Amino acid sequence: MRRELEAAAGEEELSEALDGSCELSDFPQDTLTTAVIRNACMKLRDNPEQLTQAMQDSIPVMMVIGIPLVALLMLLFYASSGRYFVEHIIFLFHAHAFYFLIGIAMSLSSLLGQRYAFLFTPMDWFRIIGGFYVPLYIFLAMLNVYGESKGKTLVKAFFLMIGYGISIGIVMAFGFLFTALTF
Repeated sequence: MRRELEAAAGEEELSEALDGSCELSDFPQDTLTTAVIRNACMKLRDNPEQLTQAMQDSIPVMMVIGIPLVALLMLLFYASSGRYFVEHIIFLFHAHAFYFLIGIAMSLSSLLGQRYAFLFTPMDWFRIIGGFYVPLYIFLAMLNVYGESKGKTLVKAFFLMIGYGISIGIVMAFGFLFTALTF
């Protein structure tokens, strides 16, 4: 009940904050961009949970769109390996599948820990181990698939994680902007 009241209060504050900003008086009124932004702003003011739901629904699509960007980065890092772009995409889909599988197991362990008090500590340990195992698994997969030394693979994995974070951030920013303008 408290969460619902807090959410409603947050929606009221958002609605009040957007009341003045939907006017867009500083922008030319006859452009398509201004009309689209005004329309999205008014929809957001009237129904903020619809935008939130639309953004949550678009996250899997954005993750799939982000994979080719990371595959391009891998293509640069492993240019001398003779592997094709599609092979890097397949590797990344495999890594994502493993990540999501562990994520599902961790979510289920969280629910079990909340439901059964005697499982709370073991499930916490499971989540901690799972959190460390995902990057280790991806590192070991890179070692196995690309066959380079541990040092080179570790450096490449580090920079790939940074590149992955940046590319997913860019894709999500554009995805959320697109969702906000078209929901």
